[in-house]
Amino acid sequence: MATPTLSSGARLLAAPGDQHRELLTPEALALLAALHAAVTGRHAELLAEPAGTATAATATTADGPARRASQRDPAWLVAPAPPGTERRTVEVVASPADPAASARALSSGADVWVADLDDATPDDWASLLAGQRALREAARLVRSTPRPEPATGTGTPGGPTAAHRTTRWRGARSAAGPAGTARPHRLPPQPNPAGAPRIVLRPRGWQAVERAVLLDGRPPAAPVVDVGLFLFHHLAARRTVAAPPPGLVLPRVGHRGEALRWHRLLLAAERLLGLEPGTVTVTVPIERVRAATEAEEILFVLRSRPAALAAAHHAYLADLVETVSAERPGTVLPERDRLPVTAPFLRACTDLLVQVGHRRGAHVIGSGTTATADAAAVGAARLVLEREAEDGFDGTRVADPALVPTARAAFAPVLRGRSHQLDRQRPEVAVTAAELLAVRRTAAPPGPEGVRAARQLVAGYTAARSEGRATVVIEGAVHDAASVALAVAQLRQWSRHGPAGARGDRQPAAGVGAPPAVPGVSPSAPPEGPAAGACGPPAGAGRRAPG
Repeated sequence: MATPTLSSGARLLAAPGDQHRELLTPEALALLAALHAAVTGRHAELLAEPAGTATAATATTADGPARRASQRDPAWLVAPAPPGTERRTVEVVASPADPAASARALSSGADVWVADLDDATPDDWASLLAGQRALREAARLVRSTPRPEPATGTGTPGGPTAAHRTTRWRGARSAAGPAGTARPHRLPPQPNPAGAPRIVLRPRGWQAVERAVLLDGRPPAAPVVDVGLFLFHHLAARRTVAAPPPGLVLPRVGHRGEALRWHRLLLAAERLLGLEPGTVTVTVPIERVRAATEAEEILFVLRSRPAALAAAHHAYLADLVETVSAERPGTVLPERDRLPVTAPFLRACTDLLVQVGHRRGAHVIGSGTTATADAAAVGAARLVLEREAEDGFDGTRVADPALVPTARAAFAPVLRGRSHQLDRQRPEVAVTAAELLAVRRTAAPPGPEGVRAARQLVAGYTAARSEGRATVVIEGAVHDAASVALAVAQLRQWSRHGPAGARGDRQPAAGVGAPPAVPGVSPSAPPEGPAAGACGPPAGAGRRAPG
């Protein structure tokens, strides 16, 4: 049977199935082909390290060679959050490909549902299409009665200014698609309908490719497919319903060049869909040490659209372990239970994010908790959430929808009815990149229980992947690809660099062998140089890299 050609320049190599065929319409595929053409020429260029950027170990966040005009100019701010998006007190993270998880997220009472196609969704074609279909149906179901936002105060940065009140955004074109002649719809942004969270997509990163589709004869970068289908169907489903603009969580942004790549993809999508430039809102989780040193520059690149920062504890620790292993082979970090968020180098990162984000008018979301509501550790999770609120975060994330009330209660005494804490500028914070890497006081070999826990997590996640799931609950915590990537990074470090022997040589920690290959988790950090190719990793590379 010949491979069907459904759109000029687009070809499906894997049948979508009858239930998903309506997602891959000729109009939707035409959008994907146009997006692919728009970003292909810039992809390799933007993978390369921007000229003049210092490494994470030598750059500083407030002085030295990394300081640029974007940091010196005190005047610029990111675009303000549109109405209906100012309150982000609680965000719930769940895979849209899991019907039960989607239903729980939609009924959780959270302000935002982060629909995770990246770390929490199996990367097979059927699962990805199931997630897109669920997102389209969820957009159709979210309708009618708006709920009022708590008062934010007219003098609060990021509050309901005149610019907010007059903002307008244009919805998707009609079924004629991006190449049609239908007139774009203009929809006034409104608060979320009662009880329904705003849907925000976390697509796969640029290191992944989608091999089930060929666009102009080549497999496209995964973000082209994930973002294109989401925006096309999400906007089409809601073009007759007042709603906040669509939003994305941008995974694995390592430096400002990668932020620029996302920005250009979104500008192309907005142009093709008839949206005003800067309509799509973005959140950048800081998942790389280098990204923390360039957080202000990342916001500067994205400043023409509403942008936010977010802490990402597991992904950031995984990158920190990889960085320390490469730059300081003799330094070994202990198991994750001995790396709390209060560790000085992690506290330096979170303090820096709050200061930089709020100074530039951007919301900052805490890493939150992966605990389940029935876990014995829920009390400790509550303390983490309360600490984030006291530190100035505007909201947090939970993996279990049942913890939404707990998270909201943790922030209530600090917010006192406001939507955010953008007025907490944290001028006392002065963090350098050296402090982000100051791990020596925490360095220690792992204990036997820590090694066993890491190996148990890897084994449990591998078993879950064999059953078509991308998350696993172990000892009262929800683990996804980012959590497992940390376990893999630590097992690798422990297997290579143990405590010093009598002659100063390094031996593997006792009882640690090299970690096994894990489905969906790359054995090393994703490439950041032009060798990654024009549209993704080299031929034969996997879909996903550690987050």
